[in-house]
Order: sequence, then structure tokens, then C-alpha cells
Amino acid sequence: MKKSLFIIAIAFIAVSLSTISCEKNNTEKPGPEVPGGDTTEVEEPVEIESISVDPTSAEMLIGDNLTLTVTVLPENAEVENISYTSDDTSIATVDENGTVTATGSGRTSIFVESANVKDTCVVQVYGGNKFPSQATVGDFYLSDGSLLDVSTDAATVASHDVIGIVYSTDTTRMGAAEKQALIDKGIEPHGSVMATKHVGDITYSNMWFYDAATQGWDRDEREIGIPYAYVVDDYYASYELSDADIDGYLYTKLIQEERAADYEAGYYPIFKDAVDFNETVAAPETSTGWYLPATGQWFDILRNLAGATLNTTSSFFDGETGNFFWLGKGDVPELMNANFEKVADDDKTMFDPVTNQLWTSSQASSNQARVIIFDNASFIHSFWYYKYYYFGARCVLGF
Repeated sequence: MKKSLFIIAIAFIAVSLSTISCEKNNTEKPGPEVPGGDTTEVEEPVEIESISVDPTSAEMLIGDNLTLTVTVLPENAEVENISYTSDDTSIATVDENGTVTATGSGRTSIFVESANVKDTCVVQVYGGNKFPSQATVGDFYLSDGSLLDVSTDAATVASHDVIGIVYSTDTTRMGAAEKQALIDKGIEPHGSVMATKHVGDITYSNMWFYDAATQGWDRDEREIGIPYAYVVDDYYASYELSDADIDGYLYTKLIQEERAADYEAGYYPIFKDAVDFNETVAAPETSTGWYLPATGQWFDILRNLAGATLNTTSSFFDGETGNFFWLGKGDVPELMNANFEKVADDDKTMFDPVTNQLWTSSQASSNQARVIIFDNASFIHSFWYYKYYYFGARCVLGF
């Protein structure tokens, strides 16, 4: 009996040891993984769909800094790096943080790029000390389209390339065609500038219209859209028409384009002189270019740069046959020349100290055009003369 119990005990111990051994082996050596047991997915990187820069355009003065703001979409897009480059580092540079530094006058583009997706900021850099939007009457207009304030010291003004004087910042006194020409360039109209130089020297003169083939000077430019600024025997009405006549840009373009063959043949010499003045004194791209001013524009020049009150109640007189004039306006040439005092000699033509007779682009009749005359005896005169007469010209532009 004892022997039987001993054998049973031995067998039980053996079975128990075998069970323990199997459990231990199962813990150390797990079986093969069951397919579908781990459902974790690896996310693909989100590509950039668009990149935008703020601002998309900017005006700067030399030495100014501007930091661009960049927005990438979608917001969870993977952005490894953003690169910044300047199309012309002589005008503006840009660093790796998007900070733009204006280095020279002109217009250039700053490119922003990531993963072949791009945007652009167009930068206009001016060489003066104020922007066109800050213009005031008397400011010095530079060849790059920027301004020096009227109060700028003489040495600084003389060291810059001055091509004009701002004579008006009233955009209601700019012609519709002139303003549209600027808007078409993406430029907001700000005002008007008179050239610091004469067309030719101060003694230069030419005709308004002369048909060499017929030796005639009679052509009605109302056919192409140039009205009469003149009413026979009514100098008040003539003044009102003349004062409202501010479309010199339009008239210059109409002569140049609608009378193209005769213009090229030399039948409109003073208009061609005005247009060719753009080759002598290059106007900036941010302007209309130089043109022959209308009578109302000359009135604004004399009002704002010579301080002349030009209306029908201040020493206003009948010049007969629709002409008119003012007295008591001081030494007008001297008052005009005072605006040029700080300008370098090579950049200006002083008005004649005695008398000045200048064509406008305004037509008085089929054979007459309007002339502005001012002298040192306090006299300002708006007359008509036959189109074959010889007078000088001073150009203007819009900016």
C-alpha cells in the first residue's frame, strides 16, 4: 500500500514540473503574430497648396526696412524652408527672415518660394525724402519719381537730379485722360509737375500748327476732340472756358495719334517739341510723361507757384475779342524763378526776367490757339494768337 502511494506521488510531481516548464517556454517564445492585429497607419506629409506674401507691393525710401509676412496653406502643410530672393539687389535686398532693405531707387520684385510654390512683392524705392502721396506744392520732383520736400536744404537739392516742381496736388485739376493713364499703370494720381527746364533754351520758339504743303494754319481740331477755349467778344466766358481747360495731356495725345501723319511731317512743331522733351529730360515710369499744358493748367501754375490770384474779380480786364488779362501780380518771372533757386544750374532754365510768351495746348478757333504771357510789370495775359506764330513752351506731367 505504501509502495503504491509513493509511485502516485512521483507521477504527480513529474506532471507538475512538465506543466511549469511549458508555461515558462510559452512566455519566452511567443507564437507567430495573428494577421490584422496592429491597425496603426503612417500619415503622408501634407503638401503646400498656396503661399501668399503681405504686402504684395510696397513703397520705400532708400535705407528703409520692411519685413514680409508669409502665409502657407493649408495650415498643416509641411514646410521645410521658405526662400527669399530679390530680382535686383541694387534696388532692394532681402534676408533669410524676409526683411527687405531698400538700397537704391527703382522698381524690383521680391520672390517668396517654398516647395516650388511662389508669390511676389513688388517694391518701388524712391531716392528722395518723401513719397508721392505726401506731395505738397513747391516740392522738388526727381528723375526717379520721388520728392524732396520744399524745405530741403539747398545743398541736398542741388545734389539730386531735379526735373520738376510740384505745382498742384489737387487731383480734381487733373484731366480725366491723364488720371486714367496713371491708373492704367497701377498708379494712384497725386498731382502735377512743371518742368524745371524750358523746351530748348529760353529764346527757343516754334509754331502751334502750320501746313507746309498749303502754307496754311487753319485746321479745326474739334474734329479730333479739342474744343475752343474762347468766346468772341465775351472775355468772362472766355475765362471760364480757359480756366476749366485742364486737358493738355489729352490734347497732346490727340495731336500725336489722330493727326499722326501731319505730326510726323512737322505740321505741329510745338507739340512734337513737347513730346521730344521726354528724350531730353526723361520722365519716370510712374508719371504720364511730359506734355504741353492747357490754359487752365497754366493758371494753376501761376496761382500756386507765383501766388497770383487769377479770377474775374481781382484786377481782371478785357483784352478785347475774347482775350483777358490781370494786373498787379508783382514781378511774375522773379516769383516763378524763386522756386528754382535751390536747383542745380544744369537742371533748370530760369524764366526770362522781363517777359515770357508760351504756347498752351488749348485751341481758340480753327486758326488760333491760346498763349500765356507774364512779365516783370505785374502783368499776366491770356490771349489767342494765330497758330503760325512762334512762341516757347514749358512742359508738365502728372504723377
